[in-house]
Amino acid sequence: MSQIIKRRFTLADVTKGSASGEDEADFLPMFHNYFYDYESNSTKVMEPHVFFLIGRKGTGKSLLAKFIEHKFKDRNKHFDKFVKVGSFRNFKYHQLLEYKDEEFTEKEFFFIWKWCLLINISYQLISDQSCIETELVELLRTFLKENFGLKINQKRVFDKSKNIKWTFGSSKVAQLSGQQDSEISAGNYLDYLEDLEDVIISIGQSTNSQFTIFFDDLDDGFEGSEVYGNGICSLIYAVDELNRKFYRADFNGKFILLLRSDIFRALNSSDLNKYKMDNSLMLNWRPEERENSPLFDMLIHRVITALKLNKRIAPEQYNEVFYELFDDTIENRNTALWLLDRTFARPRDLVQLIKIAGEEFPSFNKCGAFALVKTKGLYSQYLYDDVRNEMKGHKSTEFVESSLSLLKGIGRGFTITLDKIRKKKPHLFEVDGGEENVKAMLSFLYRFSVIGNIYHKEGKNSEVASYSWSHREDQAEPDFDATFTIHQGIRIALKLEDQEESIKN
Repeated sequence: MSQIIKRRFTLADVTKGSASGEDEADFLPMFHNYFYDYESNSTKVMEPHVFFLIGRKGTGKSLLAKFIEHKFKDRNKHFDKFVKVGSFRNFKYHQLLEYKDEEFTEKEFFFIWKWCLLINISYQLISDQSCIETELVELLRTFLKENFGLKINQKRVFDKSKNIKWTFGSSKVAQLSGQQDSEISAGNYLDYLEDLEDVIISIGQSTNSQFTIFFDDLDDGFEGSEVYGNGICSLIYAVDELNRKFYRADFNGKFILLLRSDIFRALNSSDLNKYKMDNSLMLNWRPEERENSPLFDMLIHRVITALKLNKRIAPEQYNEVFYELFDDTIENRNTALWLLDRTFARPRDLVQLIKIAGEEFPSFNKCGAFALVKTKGLYSQYLYDDVRNEMKGHKSTEFVESSLSLLKGIGRGFTITLDKIRKKKPHLFEVDGGEENVKAMLSFLYRFSVIGNIYHKEGKNSEVASYSWSHREDQAEPDFDATFTIHQGIRIALKLEDQEESIKN
């Protein structure tokens, strides 16, 4: 028997932290100890060929980046590792229109992004005391100070890049930049883009240090607009080009973009599939796994961390600990399956489910069936609100709300078909293109796993043969000839569930 049973604890003790990776890193003391390094992703993402960290909202992208940043923050211990998590929160993508290059379509904002990336990594380079090119480093420091200040500010980079003071003046830099010694020239960022790139690569080649910048919050401001799509695609191209140039020049520096998979999939660019296959780390918590889901290892790791039992409980004991924390069954179902069927197979969902139970019943010493059943309505509202937020930007607010309303008022049960909708809501089919619009709404709901397809055994409508969910199958498409089932986690929020159900899903 594991040792956790020998220690008194309450749900308040084991449900610490936040479902938000950023909040957890900011407000949970010693957050890095709670981090579960699934499949050694913190090592994989640092490999030279990985430029993009892709996953659905809530899969742990931000927390992974923050964990790596914290891991190397001790400059005495890691003097040759520079890791920073940068943010584009509140960035106004329409600002990019001022820098539009008419000669390109997919890469129309390529040069301004490239300039921005170079400025960002410059701030890391001037902090490296092991660099041999000390004169270049000091000149770069002066350049940054004169133009942007000694602390990175993304807005200031864009605001001031049309009027640059090129302050490099040594003979070596003059040769790189094409400037005369001791001259200070003013011009547009395009005038000095190649020069700055040469200077940065020259400095990077003169040190053995490693430089990594994660860029988060790229979904902030996502609205499905053309300027946003072209802006992000241009940034992707700029990251790809600079990362490859740095690697070929033996400069150990790179940029990593944190991208939501639903947004990445919606982008329209010819090279994105290549980047996904060859240069991305996909955060996938094996959603096809059921009772052996790695999400449970993540959860138990957090529990024993909260109880300071990490050194006393081995990973092989996690399953035993799980059934000390939970009852064997909930609503006549295996507990592991009951929990998973209320999530989109994301860490955020499972953490939030347990956290809600802990907040409502903090003095309980077990996350039992009673606490989870009593709080499943609160959790359902969380999941419903979260998926609505995820949908924003892909379609208009009106389309999102109409799609969700499609599931309401269809009568008892949690399954729908085109015929059922036609009978319950005939007005939707009486307008031109009505059926196609209904299919579009169902496809949209399916893409975000609000609904999935359910297949019954031939001749046995009460026995389920299989399910198809987009969060379990990356490229799955809806089957309009089959029955759709509504995700268990949001049924209460949709006011479809008014009694305890035990439908296997």
